[in-house]
Amino acid sequence: DMGGTSFDVALILDGQPAISHDKDIAYSVPLRVPMIDIHTIGAGGGSIARLNAAGILHVGPESAGAKPGPICYGRGGRRPTVTDANLLLGRINLESIPGIGSNADMEAIEKVFEEELGRNLGLNAVNAAAAVIAVSANQLAGAIRLVSIERGYDPRDFALFAFGGGGPLFATQMARELGIPKVLVPRYPGITSALGCI
Repeated sequence: DMGGTSFDVALILDGQPAISHDKDIAYSVPLRVPMIDIHTIGAGGGSIARLNAAGILHVGPESAGAKPGPICYGRGGRRPTVTDANLLLGRINLESIPGIGSNADMEAIEKVFEEELGRNLGLNAVNAAAAVIAVSANQLAGAIRLVSIERGYDPRDFALFAFGGGGPLFATQMARELGIPKVLVPRYPGITSALGCI
């Protein structure tokens, strides 16, 4: 489940989700109750891309959130995000972004990617956006490896069920990288968690 601020992954074996009886939550507070074992990382559509002091590209865990959100939301966001990178690369339809009053300012997005990332990496705006997607994909694959390979399960024996606003955008890339033979995307991936709660 890749949403705006996080990427959540769990393993379901023979129709049963993995259960944890001991989990640390924020500030290392332990929970000692059975719960679905979900691994979460700060890698969502609103995750901010930045260069560290050594000039290495990082994505997340800091997020633009919903307000101000990514630059393309037109709500005052000024930092490059995964959603902006997807939009710049044509992976998101510019006219289908819900909740914004006008089309995204592509010139502003390109300018931020070029000035904040590309200039120091020797890349143009589009290639800087591609680098953001590559770094994000690496983080997502690592989270999937954590709940599968590192626990003795071969990803090739599973299907990848991708949902959330951004999950399907990365699903086939993750499947190829990890050798997962099948990808399942629900009809309404962006509201699958809400439907599950209902």
